[in-house]
Amino acid sequence: MGSREAKQQHVYERRPGDGCAALPRGYHRREPEKTVLYQAVQAHLATFLAELREVDERGLPRYVELEFARYLACGILSEGFTRVRCDGCGNDFLVAFSWKSRGICPSCTARRAHEVAAHLVQHVLPRVPERQWVFSFPRRIRWHLGNDPDLMASALNMFLRALFTSTAVGRAGSAW
Repeated sequence: MGSREAKQQHVYERRPGDGCAALPRGYHRREPEKTVLYQAVQAHLATFLAELREVDERGLPRYVELEFARYLACGILSEGFTRVRCDGCGNDFLVAFSWKSRGICPSCTARRAHEVAAHLVQHVLPRVPERQWVFSFPRRIRWHLGNDPDLMASALNMFLRALFTSTAVGRAGSAW
């Protein structure tokens, strides 16, 4: 595959051209209005917001209320859609607009997580085995480290020195 074709391949395609292939038999659009989460938010959001304003006149921050409103509109045909024609089977499909929310919409957050993971794998992380190290302390020590940046920097420095002297990266003389 040439470089031009590689650029046109979408990150969601398992094989080149999958994005243009006919939809699988039995394709059904995502129907968020039928999920338990959607029905619960739709049924109780107004009451929740009103009760919260009774306790604290400020209520929720405006951006949180907007996030709930976007969630209730995301993927709903009456909020906007486009018609797509499949060249493979000749059928027309209605595709509801997504609000591309970053908050509570499970569909949007899953899509965004997939895009970020694909970007990291394809463009950021080197093609080497990855390893994760967790640096944690007992609760009593955490408070002191959290309140003293110099102490935390010293502790982190000691941890990294110990880690890199015990691994192949440290023995190779990698500069940290």
